[in-house]
Amino acid sequence: MLDLWHTMGAVVAFPEDFFDAIATKKAKHPVLFRQIAKVVSEEQDSKGMAVAGTTFTNLVAGTVDSNTTTAIRQALRDFNMRHFPQTTPPIGIYAAGSFCQMLTVPSFKFETNMRSFAKVFEAAGWNSDMQPSQYLLALAGVSLLDAELSGVLADASDPRQARVHKEFQITSGAEKELLTKFTKAPEFGETQGSFLSVPNWIRCRQQFFFWAEHNESMVD
Repeated sequence: MLDLWHTMGAVVAFPEDFFDAIATKKAKHPVLFRQIAKVVSEEQDSKGMAVAGTTFTNLVAGTVDSNTTTAIRQALRDFNMRHFPQTTPPIGIYAAGSFCQMLTVPSFKFETNMRSFAKVFEAAGWNSDMQPSQYLLALAGVSLLDAELSGVLADASDPRQARVHKEFQITSGAEKELLTKFTKAPEFGETQGSFLSVPNWIRCRQQFFFWAEHNESMVD
């Protein structure tokens, strides 16, 4: 999951380069993701019938193919390494598939929302000459996906903030201030509300903190 978090943060830091890189790949692989609404039954009785109340429809589900997802994985790797060679983790196929989904499904409004996050990040103090610590971008990236986490980062009085900083090895006062300003901005909350809206995250596996009614079935 670190690869997905880091890449989300890297997109916020360099949105133009990211979307240019994706456009190049899409010229050769125009279909990144085939969106298919899936009816999911999470619990069956002894006869194999769905238990009442355990069935839902995932409107943003779909399928990916090997060649395209591998090409996007390589694009994510090259984009990250170009800007952050010292902090980029290995990029896995799950992260690539998630980006294929987000870039394709209209309800994510991915480019619009990521460009909005990028403006807030810049206003909070980010600039392209900064050399981030090992996990700064991962923490910025996962904060987009986790409303509880972003609330903790925005609130200096929350005792969990220091523990999060420690876990992500954020020791610089400037980086702590950047994260606080980023997540505290009203525009951040508005964009996050759009990004995390239904039906995008009915079932989610990407948060830091547990998201009740979204994470219970994250382990298949």
